[in-house]
Amino acid sequence: MEFEILKCHGSGNDFILIDERKLQRLFTSSERCEMAKVLCDRTKGIGADGILYVQDSPPQDGRMVIYNADGSEASMCGNGLRCVVRMVADSLNKTELLLATKGGVYETRVVDGFFEEMKGYSVKIDTVDFDVRKMLPAFENERLEKESLSFLPQQLQFSAVNVPNPHIIAPLKEPNTRVLVQVGERCNLQRDHFIDGVNINFFTPISETELFVETYERGVGLTNACGTGMLASTLIASRLGYIPVKEWISIYNKGGFVRTRVLQSDEGSYSVELLGNATWVFTGAVSYNFDDNSFSFNKTKEYTKEVEMYQQIAEYAQKQMV
Repeated sequence: MEFEILKCHGSGNDFILIDERKLQRLFTSSERCEMAKVLCDRTKGIGADGILYVQDSPPQDGRMVIYNADGSEASMCGNGLRCVVRMVADSLNKTELLLATKGGVYETRVVDGFFEEMKGYSVKIDTVDFDVRKMLPAFENERLEKESLSFLPQQLQFSAVNVPNPHIIAPLKEPNTRVLVQVGERCNLQRDHFIDGVNINFFTPISETELFVETYERGVGLTNACGTGMLASTLIASRLGYIPVKEWISIYNKGGFVRTRVLQSDEGSYSVELLGNATWVFTGAVSYNFDDNSFSFNKTKEYTKEVEMYQQIAEYAQKQMV
């Protein structure tokens, strides 16, 4: 089967994007799974954190289906959805969209001036759920907020939220990638507690309106950035009093930065908004054989200026980080 791919990224969280709207037939779930494992391989494949599949989804403007590099399907991906927003917005000539995912239907928009002349893409997440037992069934209480877990380092105080992907979040005085990987592997390679795995986030306050966030993402591992991870960290940081509600916050990560804000209704329910880049890297043609999962790839276009422009964001973020 032959099809076009677009390599793209949000905050350095990189994806292969495939527009299924242009194909004669949709892929099956098993085909998407196998393609993700093969094409995302950074040694033998094209290399990516996951594959984004774009589909029609009336009455919504479109649908994103996402498979992680290990072949597992995710409910939602904030960085990936921004890339899908850009593709669908360009194809429909719209600046406000409703896009469906496995985790829900989300309001999205195109925003001028995210960073200098670069456009930003906004995703509003209102599927916020604090029930920790959905990810940690044996936990006694409904919520986990600023508590240690017996099977993880006791100096870490975790809080839990589903947005809708499951996340546990801990504040640190300074970043510690080594411990993050240790905790991420413990929770995702051994499924004795988090039976479906979980995303691990550490955040370090920089100021009242700035955080550094680092994520170990289930199905991916250590990543430059995780969209729902940055949203979950923003939400927990606001609940713990590190940052204010309603104000835009700058979130720095190893891939660059985004802006986020927490909104709360009069009834007390939360939503969170994520604003950041969607950068095109290159396009190419893939010929894929599903019988033996072999493929050939021919790069057709490189978006050199976009990549260079985003490098300015990454350099700016590095200067702001602790």
